[in-house]
Amino acid sequence: MTQSPDDMIRDYKDACAVEKQRPLQKLLEQLERMDALTTPIDTLDLSSARLEPRTCETLEMILSKLLITSLDIQKSNIEDDGMIAICEMIDYYECVSRLIIAHNPKLKSRAWLSLGRTLKNAPFIEMLNASYCGIDNQGLTLLLRSVRANCALHTLHLSGNNLSGKGSFILMAAMKFNENLQELYISNNNLLPEDAQNLGAILRINHTLKVLDIKDNNIQDSGLHYICVGLAEQQTGLISLNISNNNFTPMGMEHLAAMLPCTRSLQDINLCHNRVGDSGILAMKLSLLVNRSLT
Repeated sequence: MTQSPDDMIRDYKDACAVEKQRPLQKLLEQLERMDALTTPIDTLDLSSARLEPRTCETLEMILSKLLITSLDIQKSNIEDDGMIAICEMIDYYECVSRLIIAHNPKLKSRAWLSLGRTLKNAPFIEMLNASYCGIDNQGLTLLLRSVRANCALHTLHLSGNNLSGKGSFILMAAMKFNENLQELYISNNNLLPEDAQNLGAILRINHTLKVLDIKDNNIQDSGLHYICVGLAEQQTGLISLNISNNNFTPMGMEHLAAMLPCTRSLQDINLCHNRVGDSGILAMKLSLLVNRSLT
């Protein structure tokens, strides 16, 4: 049994020797800074470290001994076999509550299937960041089965995955049955007005989502209409909405003006980088005076 950080470093190097892998210097430096193994680690940062399948196998010596809040393996060039190995370790050792795998475009269907199963089985995982991974519709379906099954995930980042079209429908179908997810970040996904119809359906059906970030898309005025209709039907639900940089005009502010007197929970709207102009602000003036939830 590993008793000290020095023991863990020795055991990790031995595991690397067995797998014929060079120890990750970034990991060694973090282990050397540890005072004790009994203290939970806020973040184990392996971002930009090249995680080959055998390299991932050596991480079991670490994940089996440490309690980690966030495991950051973004930009690690990880592929399916390595991701599957890490998912199995997380599932078995219950060692990670926040998983950051962003910017890993080599992940394919087998990895998303494994990750979806892990999320479904792991009530201790509260956050997943899978932004900019190039998830296709099949992978998205496999991953979001866990969301549809009402896994314990509270926060989900899927920015930069081109979710326009069928992707937004898959997301809507998963969120329809979820009562745990509270924050959803889907910026920079090339979302169009038609996709906003699916987002509006999410808001009509799901009243547990608190934060929705859809900045840097192309929702436009017609898409904002669907979102506002969904918000208007909520008695409780969304608290924060980021719709900055979505090509809105003063006409779109009329949709917001119609929604604002109806919402009871919305406290924050980010409209930055939209050409709403003075006329758009004036269109919302009376509604802003009537609204009692915005802060």
